[in-house]
Order: sequence, then structure tokens, then C-alpha cells
Amino acid sequence: MPELSVETGNIPLFEGISNDELNRILKAALVDEFPSGRVLFNEGSIVGHVMYVIISGEVEILRRDPAGNNVILATLKQGEFFGEMSLFDNQKRSATARVKSPARLLMLTKTTFDKLISSDPTVVNRLLLVFIRTLSERLRRTNEMVAALHK
Repeated sequence: MPELSVETGNIPLFEGISNDELNRILKAALVDEFPSGRVLFNEGSIVGHVMYVIISGEVEILRRDPAGNNVILATLKQGEFFGEMSLFDNQKRSATARVKSPARLLMLTKTTFDKLISSDPTVVNRLLLVFIRTLSERLRRTNEMVAALHK
């Protein structure tokens, strides 16, 4: 695995986390590089247990429409994260994630996240606040898109 160095200013998930706290997270996380076109997970695939943070590159989030065609829901860039729902529920993947441009990704497993909950609750609380803000923003955008469809 490539060595990980993260500039915290580029990763909103890590805002408000001290260097010491960040180092504890990074020691527990994995990092890898993925080529364009690599599918990280498929919509409806087995239960996921990994969330991803984009250190560099781009990742597309897709869903199939009723005709079976892939529709791009979002193109995520450096500093954004995805797959976080897998840390909290025991459901199949709700979308497909595909690397759009070569990407370096930090991966945090559910097992690691659960260990952080017990060993570092302050850090986890900071991460959860960012998760909540991001999920809220995504839900607002989804609501706006649904409303636009019904006009």
C-alpha cells in the first residue's frame, strides 16, 4: 500500500481534528490507488463495510434507472467521501461507485470505525457531525431534484 500523507485542509471530514487525532485515524485506515474505470462497489451488491475518502482523483456515484441504464448521481472530488452509510446500516449498497479519474482513496472499515467509537469517542463525535452535515446537504439536493421532476 502506498504511504499516506494527508493535508487536513483539503479533507473537510478531518476539519476540527487535531494532528494527533488525525494520526490515530490514519494509522487505522487503509489507502490505495485505483485506475480510471475501476468499480469499487455495485448497486445492490453485498453489504458494504467500508467508507472511502477521496485524497485525489474523482469517483462517480451511479444508479440504474428503470430501463437499466446507469445514471450519474454525482461526481465526487478530492476531500469528499462516500460509502459512509455502510458504517451504520446493514444494507446492500444503494449505488455503484466507479473511479472516473485515477484516484487515491483512504478506506475506513466498519470494524475500525467501531473500534474508534470505543477508543476515541471525541474524534468519532467530530466525524459524525461532518457526516450529519454532509448527509443533510445531500438530502436537500435530492429533495430539490425530486421537486423539480414534479413541476
